[in-house]
Amino acid sequence: MRTDLKIVIRPSRQLRFAVASMLFLCLWTLVYLVITWGIYSAVAVFALLVVVVWSWRDLQQVFASDLYLELLIRRDFSLQITEFLADGKLISTQEVSLQPNSRAWSHFVSLHLRGSSGRVLNLSVLPDSMQPQDFRRMKVLVRFARQRPSSNILAVNQL
Repeated sequence: MRTDLKIVIRPSRQLRFAVASMLFLCLWTLVYLVITWGIYSAVAVFALLVVVVWSWRDLQQVFASDLYLELLIRRDFSLQITEFLADGKLISTQEVSLQPNSRAWSHFVSLHLRGSSGRVLNLSVLPDSMQPQDFRRMKVLVRFARQRPSSNILAVNQL
């Protein structure tokens, strides 16, 4: 019999590169607007600052290289997520449930998890975030979770 399944999710280098590229393009566009439009670009600068402040926590999560997550799928299909620092120091552990708006594509998984405390955790998972077999298991988990009731999704040894 197989035991509980642990999937380690590390920060994605591909996602960091994509987000950094978009931020660079935004900054380049602002510089262009300041040069060409002058005072009218103040609205654009203000809008960018609002977006950056609003998404600051998400940006920190994308660029935090010293953080990784461990998703534990138990035999009864309950889920637990644990946050660790790179040196293995435990940050937090909580029971989570997979939300129905989670999606899986061939090279991208969007996980929406709700903790027992009500905290919502949205994760963007790319193939370079984990081992290939774990990425396949993650896709299967999300696809089956969307089709079946949470009490009877599938056995862990079927993943």
